[in-house]
Amino acid sequence: MHSINVLQPNGPICCKNFNFDVKPRTPGLVYIPPQQELERIPWSIPISLFRDYKFDDENLLNECFEFDWKHSRLMNFVKNQADQDKVKDILKANYKHIRETYKFLAAFSGSEIFSIGSNVLTDFLNQCQILDSNYAASDLGVNWNSCIVPKEKGQLYNPGSALVRYEFMEIMVRIANDRYIRNKICTTVAESIQKLLDEHLLAVMRNNDTNKWRFDKYVCEEVDLVLKAHKPILDALFRKYSGKKTLPGMKAFMSLEEFRQLCSEAGLINDNFAAREIDLCFTQAMMTQVDELYKKRHIEMSFVEFLEALSRGCDMADLNPNAMLSEQEEIQQLFKTNNLNTNLRSKLESAFPNLVKICPQLVQDSFVFPTSETY
Repeated sequence: MHSINVLQPNGPICCKNFNFDVKPRTPGLVYIPPQQELERIPWSIPISLFRDYKFDDENLLNECFEFDWKHSRLMNFVKNQADQDKVKDILKANYKHIRETYKFLAAFSGSEIFSIGSNVLTDFLNQCQILDSNYAASDLGVNWNSCIVPKEKGQLYNPGSALVRYEFMEIMVRIANDRYIRNKICTTVAESIQKLLDEHLLAVMRNNDTNKWRFDKYVCEEVDLVLKAHKPILDALFRKYSGKKTLPGMKAFMSLEEFRQLCSEAGLINDNFAAREIDLCFTQAMMTQVDELYKKRHIEMSFVEFLEALSRGCDMADLNPNAMLSEQEEIQQLFKTNNLNTNLRSKLESAFPNLVKICPQLVQDSFVFPTSETY
């Protein structure tokens, strides 16, 4: 009976007169991995907001030139085949400057169908110092009338009263012919157009390179970062100010009229940025299109083109970051880096408080401006 319900313990026998041979329970260990330095992905255009922009290259410019040469009357104007071939080679070698100058001058047409009016052309020729005793304004009138009539019917985007791209190239050759061959300074059309380019045109034309601003200021990691940080605003603006002239079922685009409205309502127009320069920002941001006679893609702004056009406008406007901000917005601005208007990034940052005010109310309420910590 003494052994019933008795458990015989195993192990060392505890004695109350000595310390127990036990240790406190050890808390669970937490694995702390060794600190690793994160690899920074190098910035490049394919991972930027500029990735969908088709930049000019030699093949594209050659296609544009052949299109313009085909639609001009130069093959009939220059009778001698050897002279004609030389004229074509000279124009092709300088086509980049000719096209860039056309793009610049056509922005001042005041119309959504870009072209060069007579007054704009006259101002350009005066700037190049072409109008003188060897070539008078009356001579220009004759050449003008010979060029503005479309060679073929059905050119929907040739206004017929101003110069389109191929007509601008053609009139330069006609001017060279009248200025130098008629006055017996040159004997061939090729020689005359080369002389006109070297002595009068190229010095002015080189100033109209749209790619200089694009690659010197715009296409870089710093600007890409600012645009990405404010992309909800940009998306909302493009949705609000596009689609007015888009056909049902087609991808929305922004027209010149809508871009003008955006710039006006955002308060970008000031002493630095006149209303006529809105059209210049629009045209310079548009990607080069081969056919500007029968198709209208060159006047339909996509989102990636809108980013550049707006950036060009903000760069020209150069808004004072504290000129029209509330006290709360001024406090937010203090947290930003590079807040002085010394580069495109800071000019964009200064413009976004104005731009967000014309966004839908939902965007205004939900958007939080980035700080130096959240960029």
